[in-house]
Amino acid sequence: MALYITLCGNIGVGKTTLAGIMAERWRWQLFQESVADHPYLADYYAERSRWALASQLVFLERTFRQQLTITRGDVNAVQERSAAENFMVFGRTLFEEGILARREFGTLSDLYYLLEDAVRPADLLVYLRASEDTLLERIALRGRSYEAGGVDRAYLAALNRSYDRFFAEYQIGPRLEIDMNKLDIALRPADAEEVLRRIAGATGYDPELVLF
Repeated sequence: MALYITLCGNIGVGKTTLAGIMAERWRWQLFQESVADHPYLADYYAERSRWALASQLVFLERTFRQQLTITRGDVNAVQERSAAENFMVFGRTLFEEGILARREFGTLSDLYYLLEDAVRPADLLVYLRASEDTLLERIALRGRSYEAGGVDRAYLAALNRSYDRFFAEYQIGPRLEIDMNKLDIALRPADAEEVLRRIAGATGYDPELVLF
């Protein structure tokens, strides 16, 4: 059976970069998180309580759609963010912070648990973790305008706590944590190679079978 790896981690930690590297180097199918065409994302960062549910429903629908494609296919795949991460990290954090109302979170929960059994679990969850200082630095470097005023240290710290809990409670399949504070896979090729080696080792995948 083909391998399916999903990445998780806070905003700016390097999921997009790593997913792209894996897809290019290993010739895997890439399932990216699409934010450029998200119809509610800028509104959400400007007014979270009003647009949180709409924003999360779009993310959940898109990630489940990707996972249905992976489930029905037979190619090695890397996914930038899973439905489980969207719901258990972002949805739950927004509810606990009072940004999502109880009935809104209930709607999100109903949709998630309805679709969860329809998709295959990942062969490996890779958790990319970094401190708030590292995340803020990398977010500033990528310069997304909608993040500039909507992503602050307190928000990233809350998400880091949620990610730690998500990873600790994750029982869907195997998992691997990688500390990204001293690894810059976007600027240092050797760091990217190290991360690829760790992932290959955790899955038993042999990258030597692929011509780089």
